[in-house]
Amino acid sequence: MIKKNPLSRLFKLGLRSCCVAVTAVLITACQTMDTPFRKMTDEELIAYNSTVPLEQNVICFKDLRTDSHIRKTRCMTIMDILTEAETNARTIDALNIGPQLF
Repeated sequence: MIKKNPLSRLFKLGLRSCCVAVTAVLITACQTMDTPFRKMTDEELIAYNSTVPLEQNVICFKDLRTDSHIRKTRCMTIMDILTEAETNARTIDALNIGPQLF
């Protein structure tokens, strides 16, 4: 009669439950129904914006980056736009101040 090691049995059970958990997480992650804002129509975007507070409204615009001539659609919330503008203004102010010679 062969005795089975209880640790081996516990390890196999733990491995199985871990595989089941990982599979469940992957299936759930693949089933998100969120469509990217840049792929939404104007009507869908207006409907979305009517359901969220003003600072979370999304605005999409064509952006011409300096590294490319291809216009890319960027979508940002109003709060993100304001934060980016403030960060850019601070960066420019820091560059303008520089060392004082007089």
